[in-house]
Amino acid sequence: MAAQVAKQADPPGPGPSAEAQQSHVGRPLGECDPLMLEVHPAIQLPGEQTDRLPGYVPWAHDTHMRQAADHVMQGTSALVTLVGGSSTGKTRACWELAQYLDRQQPGRWRLWHPYDPSRPEATAAALDQVGPYTIVWLNEAQHYLSPPDVRLGERVAAGLRALLHDRQRGPVLVLATLWQEFWSTLTTRPRAGQPDPYTQARDLLTGTRVSVADGFTPVELAGLDQAKVDPRFRVAADRAEGGRIIQYLAGAPELKDRYQTAPRPRGRSSMLRWMPVGSATPSPSHIRCWPMLHRAILTITTGTAWVRTGWSRPWPTPPPRAKERVVR
Repeated sequence: MAAQVAKQADPPGPGPSAEAQQSHVGRPLGECDPLMLEVHPAIQLPGEQTDRLPGYVPWAHDTHMRQAADHVMQGTSALVTLVGGSSTGKTRACWELAQYLDRQQPGRWRLWHPYDPSRPEATAAALDQVGPYTIVWLNEAQHYLSPPDVRLGERVAAGLRALLHDRQRGPVLVLATLWQEFWSTLTTRPRAGQPDPYTQARDLLTGTRVSVADGFTPVELAGLDQAKVDPRFRVAADRAEGGRIIQYLAGAPELKDRYQTAPRPRGRSSMLRWMPVGSATPSPSHIRCWPMLHRAILTITTGTAWVRTGWSRPWPTPPPRAKERVVR
């Protein structure tokens, strides 16, 4: 299986009482807003009345995720870690899995999204208050498992391991997302004699990976011609390169926001360097440039900030990757 599952001794019961739920962290799934859970909003088409999120088109990774969810509903605890590139639909896939659980077991599941005062601090402080039938939401899990305070990240990882194996507190489902580079950092065993700062994180994550593709295959693209498919998918299928439909849907609003809020004059002019000739403002069609943009859309700031982040000249090419603040 793609997801690590901690076996529970007994089959699930009727679910926790209302009193028990009130003593646990999280909120009922019906009260959760996907945008507050960091799901990217999608493009809006002129003249079309569409929901904030487009209709969902399942991918191969959704099958693996549902297999893990089915085990959880039978009384197990599991961690599923979605690993993929920027804006490939990882967080949306987690949201759809949460909705799947709620449809299968209505009113039973809660969702906990720890982030205040910081993600790792909130998690470490309240992890012992997670109760049965809780989804622990770790979007961009590197913030939880590899914060500047490495010991804090290891405390979080150790606490999650204990939670997954605690029969009295299950079943729980931990949903995490990571970029490939963060997955590699957290799971690669160092050479002999080298420091090993992520021992707990590596043990937590091993065996939990579900890979998310960068784009739709030709066969999957052909299926988007069906009438029931959200029209935004069809527009994206026509315009996005390499099957990168999800990046098109999610990246265009973020690019527009970056452009509109960038300080003048350098901020906007720097972004315009990467737009098609003759374009005055960004639009969804500019995601034709996605192979560059999805790694190089930055928070464009003043020259002073450029010096502070390690690059002190105008931006003829994307800055060093380690210094990027990339849109995810």
